[in-house]
Amino acid sequence: MKEVRVLLVDKDECSVFFVTHLLKKNGFDDLVVVNNGFDALNQIKNQQFDLILTELMVPGIGGFELIKQVRLIPEYKNTTIITITTLSHHREECFKVGATDFIIKPIFNSLEFIRRIKTHIGVF
Repeated sequence: MKEVRVLLVDKDECSVFFVTHLLKKNGFDDLVVVNNGFDALNQIKNQQFDLILTELMVPGIGGFELIKQVRLIPEYKNTTIITITTLSHHREECFKVGATDFIIKPIFNSLEFIRRIKTHIGVF
């Protein structure tokens, strides 16, 4: 599998632990984790990521605004951005602001989660 640089944005330590474990177990070792939108945007402006996973309800710049701002950066126009959230009623809004996919927490099916990521970034 090619090296994929991942940014995970989530304030919930349990979610971070679980998602990080799943990603690393499946070969996604180049992983940066931040717990707020401001730090996420700083990371995005200073380095290139192949995949961004974000919760919607994070401190600072929330997930919706983060996605909007990322999509304004030319290098990130086609980058995969997946929201991982408990807020199932925001699905349509996520797609409107530029999310590539929408995954509901808790993640019950880890195989499906990893498969969806790999499909979006073209890695099998």
